[in-house]
Amino acid sequence: MRSRPDTTPMTRDPGWELRHELERARAELRAARERIAWMESSRFWKARNAWWSLRELAGGLLGLGTRRPGPPPLPRPEALEAPAGIPGRGARPSPAWRTGANVDVLVLVPDGRARVPEDLDPVIRHTRPPYRLVLVAHGSGEGRDPLRGFSRTQRADLLECEEGVERDAAILRGLAASRAELAAVVEAGAVLGPGWLDRLVACAESDGRIGMVRPLGPGDLAGPAAGPGDADAGLPAGPAGVRLLASIVADGAPPSYPRIEEVDGPCVLVRRGLLDGSGRGPEAGGHGPRSLADLSRRSRLAGWQSAVADDAYVAGPPGNGVWGPAPGGGSRVLEGKRLRVREGLRRRRLREECRARFEGRRVLFVLPVLDRGGGANVVLSEARAMLRMGVDARVLNLAQFREGFLRSYPDVEVPLLFAAPSEIPRAARGFDAVVATAFSSVEWLLPLSRSATPPVLGYYVQDFEPSFFPEGSRDHQRAWDSYTLLPGVRRFAKTEWNAREVETRAGVSCSVVGPSFDADLFRPVEEEPPTETLRVAAMVRPSTPRRQPALTLEVLERAHRRLGGRLEATVFGVSEDDPAYVALKRPFPYGCAGELHDSALVSLLNRTHVFLDASRYQAMGLTAMEAMGCGATAIVPSAGGAGSFAEDGRNAVFVDTSTADAAVDAIERLADSPDLRARLAREARASVVPFHPEAVAGRVLTVLFGDA
Repeated sequence: MRSRPDTTPMTRDPGWELRHELERARAELRAARERIAWMESSRFWKARNAWWSLRELAGGLLGLGTRRPGPPPLPRPEALEAPAGIPGRGARPSPAWRTGANVDVLVLVPDGRARVPEDLDPVIRHTRPPYRLVLVAHGSGEGRDPLRGFSRTQRADLLECEEGVERDAAILRGLAASRAELAAVVEAGAVLGPGWLDRLVACAESDGRIGMVRPLGPGDLAGPAAGPGDADAGLPAGPAGVRLLASIVADGAPPSYPRIEEVDGPCVLVRRGLLDGSGRGPEAGGHGPRSLADLSRRSRLAGWQSAVADDAYVAGPPGNGVWGPAPGGGSRVLEGKRLRVREGLRRRRLREECRARFEGRRVLFVLPVLDRGGGANVVLSEARAMLRMGVDARVLNLAQFREGFLRSYPDVEVPLLFAAPSEIPRAARGFDAVVATAFSSVEWLLPLSRSATPPVLGYYVQDFEPSFFPEGSRDHQRAWDSYTLLPGVRRFAKTEWNAREVETRAGVSCSVVGPSFDADLFRPVEEEPPTETLRVAAMVRPSTPRRQPALTLEVLERAHRRLGGRLEATVFGVSEDDPAYVALKRPFPYGCAGELHDSALVSLLNRTHVFLDASRYQAMGLTAMEAMGCGATAIVPSAGGAGSFAEDGRNAVFVDTSTADAAVDAIERLADSPDLRARLAREARASVVPFHPEAVAGRVLTVLFGDA
């Protein structure tokens, strides 16, 4: 084995920083040009420019001047909230940081099988500096002149193994020669996604116990029954396909970095500290590791962990089937990622179809809410989906709710307006559609219906709200009148049950747009919880009588009498010192997790075996969907609209919640039947993934605008 005489890392070359800073600036400029080109090519941008050209021409002819007015001002201009950022225009950006860790990129180049420079250019193109590039030649020892020339051109180090040294030994020799804190081993010809190295480094640096990291590969995205030869069946192929998959893999919620038992494959990141205690290879007295897989096994015994950077995607060279364990390896976290990436391909197509039909439309949702809740979660997630479709979707809330709403949703990614009810008609000027989301907001849209050119008016019916109030009360009548108050209003609901309630009881039509939840957020982020006890979580909300908080606690207490220490119960949705909750407390051991926001709720549901919803009925059942997405088995009321996403005995358990009896029996049955519980949970995790916000957002736009 011989290497270039000058093994000084490139980072010490005086011109290196300048050259790579120039490369980075060029890459950023290319990305900016692509964004501008996309924007200027959009139908909305072209229509906007044409409109302003006509307006300027008319203004010049009529002596009106050419000043372009902005949107109509609100009485309180400060009510306009700029969003934190609009997601979905592609992948979540690669981590912009690398701590002081220096990185070597070791590219394995098999003699006679690698194409130079074609198989090496992607490493240069998709790897952000700083890093030190090391080419590791192995195999027959013949035909290395092109590789030598490439190494000189790219100022890469060349490590030439003697004849007969094959892949595993070459990897270990490359790692032994590395002096960096982290070394990424990449097969020549691997198809890399943008930001791959940054994402692997971020995974390694998330936990000092992580010694080896690999990205997701085609095997992780294949179906459970796929064999080594059809791991990429149904996946986009070639560099463009890998870039598409990489963007979908990186999109959505933050990575989970699931731990795995063994690491191998065409792209692996190794921490130097792991090597220092394991020997450097077969030459180390015959006691060193003999392959990456062997290294990962030894490192695990020494207390190190191996992880998957589940926001990075790399496809191996054609014909190279080496990629670690079988797809998923039994991990529900990786299974959840696979399901969402494959559904993500359909979501991208749906976005583009909706963009072609609705791009440039402006939709305003009137959402009068003070605190976080299911209805607000649904509207915000579907408004975000519309933004990804090129629709200018915004949410208007009452000015008096501003402080509480922003406290509940500090990172909302939808443009917000805040106004008084009397100011809504003025704030809604310029929108193509204005949608009420509660009975109280319907009457605020009445002045819009009387305007000369009214927008499309919609009513997002999220429950049968007259049932919230005593008959004869003012709010009961207002809720009842809301269904017929606006002439020509387009009513729509999430479930057949809710639409049927409106149609049969109020006597008016109501479209069905389908159930949805934030499938990116509510997903498995941890493996199965321990099975020594049955963990049951339930929402208790004393402020909402139809959720039956007293009955919920009764179910848990009676289940504890039957199961004793086998039951671990937790309630959430209310502060532990809330007087209404204190009055409901029961004398049995259980915990109160309080009012939970997104990440805390995801964590609780991931550590739960069973989610109990003992409501009198559910118009849809958002929290049950979220629990199923996280991997819990849901017990849901048979009354209401849960059947829109769940089926008794297939992916959930339906019970009569008029008394506690059926729910108590269901908990006992799930405690005694771990196989049944596991089957229901497995089916639940898979069956709810298609209920993402894009599917419903597209149907809502169709209800509002037809096929235009």
